[in-house]
Amino acid sequence: MPLGVNTSPELASEISRLYRAKLTTRQVAAQVGLSKSGVLLVLRRRGEIISSGQSRMRSLHDYDLTPVMEVLDGELLGDGAYAWSSSKNSARFDMTVAKTNEAHVELLHGILSKQMPLKLAPSTGWYLWKGQKIISDRMRMTSLFSSSLANQKLRWYPDGKKKQAPDDLVLTPTVLRHWYYGDGSMCSGIMLCSERYTDDVLEGLRAKLRALGFETKRYLAHGRRGRLHMGMKDSRRFLEFIGPCELDCYRHKWII
Repeated sequence: MPLGVNTSPELASEISRLYRAKLTTRQVAAQVGLSKSGVLLVLRRRGEIISSGQSRMRSLHDYDLTPVMEVLDGELLGDGAYAWSSSKNSARFDMTVAKTNEAHVELLHGILSKQMPLKLAPSTGWYLWKGQKIISDRMRMTSLFSSSLANQKLRWYPDGKKKQAPDDLVLTPTVLRHWYYGDGSMCSGIMLCSERYTDDVLEGLRAKLRALGFETKRYLAHGRRGRLHMGMKDSRRFLEFIGPCELDCYRHKWII
């Protein structure tokens, strides 16, 4: 349906309502039967946006992340990340998993998309294995840039570059389950991979786990004691604490 010069007030109001409900301009266009450029024109006429670039970044939108903060924190403990926009007044959430584990990001998409727009796309990466470069198929999920996520970027990256577990992090069952999804394994007890963190951060995480009754030891890997290992008794209680696995691709992590 082409955009007419005399777009009805009802249609224009519906476009504004959908956009304020945090749909992207592409999603709005699909719902109302206009082109994306037509939706942008209506929004600019109504003062909703200033430019199409602003619409793409959605930097002025503020999402309520409270209902999904535990999930985000758990994923950030693992391979999740926040990235700045070029202006650094907004940030986005970024998560990439192996193609075989794409159900992981599909689960996240179902949870997080209730609070903010997200997109899923195949990607390709590589890693070194015994000196050889291995190409791997992956699935990547990213959010749009948002001012809401800028605060989380500062919280997890206080120096702007290196990720650190924030002091106010609370290790709830949901947080720990999502950490275990991404960076955990079962190897004579639970192993939490955390080589990215400094010794101070690791000791802080150990203290938080100890406060919940889970004792861990630093495990030597890649030249430093950067992994946390849990004995079998604590591992059984840990799995009971975080609850059942929601993903078939990770069910082997719940088998002791």
